[in-house]
Amino acid sequence: MSVIDMRHLRDITDGDAEFEKELFDVFFENARDNIDKMVNAVQSKNIDAWKASSHSFKGAAASIGAFDLSDILEHAQVSQNATAQEKEEILTQVRKRFAEVDGFVKSHLGG
Repeated sequence: MSVIDMRHLRDITDGDAEFEKELFDVFFENARDNIDKMVNAVQSKNIDAWKASSHSFKGAAASIGAFDLSDILEHAQVSQNATAQEKEEILTQVRKRFAEVDGFVKSHLGG
C-alpha cells in the first residue's frame, strides 16, 4: 500500500488538484504544530495535551489517506499513560511516518 491511499484522497477531493494542494497545505501546517504539541506534552508530562494532539493529528492523517501515520497516532493516543521514554519512541515513529508522507507528497504530487 502507498504512503497515501490515493483512492481515498481522490474520493474526498473528487480529483480536484487545487483542493488536494489546499488540503495538504493545511495538513502539513497542523501536523508540524501537533508534533510540537506532542513534544511539549512529553516534556511537561501533560497527559491530556498528549492525548488531544495525537487525536487531532490522527484524524488529519486519516482524512488525507495517510493510514500508516494515522495508525501510529492511534497508538499514541491510547498510550497517554506511557512513560516519557515510551512516548519518545512513539514520537520517533510519528516523525518517520510523517517524513514518508512529506516525501511522498513532494515526489508524487508536487507538494
